[in-house]
Amino acid sequence: MKNMLPVLLLLLCCLNLFAEGEAPQLALPAPPRPGELPACPVQITNAGVLQLGRIYDRSRQEIRVQFRHAGEGAILFRVARSTCPCITVLEAPLNLNLFPGDTFSLRLQLDATTLAPGPFTRHVIIDFSNCESLRFAVHGDCVQPLRVSPGLEMELGSFEGVDVMWKRHFELTTTALAGTTLSFVEPAASERFEFELKPLPHGRQQLEIRPRLPLPLGEFHERVNVGVNGLENYSDLQLMLHGHVRGRALVVKNPLLEFTQAELATGAVQQRELAIIRVAAEGAQGRGRRRLMPAKRRSGEHLVVVDEQRVGTKVIFTKLAEELSVQPATDITVEMLAEEHQLLLRLSFSPAFWQQKPLPTALQLRRGNELLGELELLVK
Repeated sequence: MKNMLPVLLLLLCCLNLFAEGEAPQLALPAPPRPGELPACPVQITNAGVLQLGRIYDRSRQEIRVQFRHAGEGAILFRVARSTCPCITVLEAPLNLNLFPGDTFSLRLQLDATTLAPGPFTRHVIIDFSNCESLRFAVHGDCVQPLRVSPGLEMELGSFEGVDVMWKRHFELTTTALAGTTLSFVEPAASERFEFELKPLPHGRQQLEIRPRLPLPLGEFHERVNVGVNGLENYSDLQLMLHGHVRGRALVVKNPLLEFTQAELATGAVQQRELAIIRVAAEGAQGRGRRRLMPAKRRSGEHLVVVDEQRVGTKVIFTKLAEELSVQPATDITVEMLAEEHQLLLRLSFSPAFWQQKPLPTALQLRRGNELLGELELLVK
């Protein structure tokens, strides 16, 4: 009993304290184990700004998020980063010591250009030096205020691009929210193309594309920017044209013109015929043709070669006959006949031509300043 007396006295003291209204001490949370960081004490005080609702694709939206240190002890702000390139941290503290009750903010910018239509969630992470990182999400629904047909990219294929005029079209249909009126800015002409916006029924617009013939040779991937008015912080509509201009290969079929001394001695007009034919340019078809675009982009092809084939070679040769000349042309008469598969040339040499000193050994076939070929004159 003597040994129990101290225990009873201690118990009576505790009961007396509780009777006077003092609450017992609550157990403190267990400290973090070695190697672990304590939980982040920072809270977002305006979480509503992270719910963006409906936003337009290709738009940019700024978000300012407010934070408060709601725990105990000082922490050091290190860096804020996003898990998606669509969110940029425009403004953030730099090596900021935060004490209980301190506040700070982040200024973020969301670029919806890379977002697919539909609901989205993107995350931002804040790293601290002496506590766990804070991770929060930005939510919204990306909507398209306009629809482009046949799509944002058009494959024109491999074509000559010399003198056959053609047109291609993009159709722009407004699908913006009620009360929003959109208008478009016509693109300026480029080295290769001219553009024209034309109104269509029901508020639609048509962007017409025409080539500036003849086109520069080679592969092209041309970006066409269409300005959009009526939406705040909305970037230009960007369309793409892909293709390869191979030019036109014209070949003189029989470039050697032979004459005999006996023929020239008669003093009669001498006639010779030759033909210019159109051949496929190197790499235009067959095994050597280079595939310009991935298969997924070729599904919407609007191949220009179809227009060139529809025109027909006779029309092309007729136009060539209007532009073709033989040089030097002294004492030579040239007749041209455009046929379906060739341009036939009949050259008549007068007796005076053969009296030139020195006698020309070659003639040039030219279309403007372009040399198409040379004709060799041979007298046996």
